[in-house]
Amino acid sequence: MQVWERLVVIVDGVLLLDDGGAVQGRWALPASGQTGPRLYDALVLAGAPLTSDPARAWVIGRPEWVELLVAATNNQVLTVRDGGAPMPLRRRLTDMVLDVYRRYLDDDAT
Repeated sequence: MQVWERLVVIVDGVLLLDDGGAVQGRWALPASGQTGPRLYDALVLAGAPLTSDPARAWVIGRPEWVELLVAATNNQVLTVRDGGAPMPLRRRLTDMVLDVYRRYLDDDAT
């Protein structure tokens, strides 16, 4: 069985959401240039769809974000599009997301 984690990437961090949309974890990411391009910037510049919902800004912390589904054990990352089917990311972006996932999120689970 494949386990999918729901991540939201905002300009300065990553949030882990449960199935109901509640925040289960929040991790600040280093500023752009300190460890390469900022994940949010790389996703947006590559055309990943932005979700915009000012009503949820108080939960997420920002009015726009990139929503992802991550199956780290299978090295898969999908972008979630409003009203559309999830789409796989390009390999380079998948590798960036998995690197962040493994550095920040996996560390908290152990």
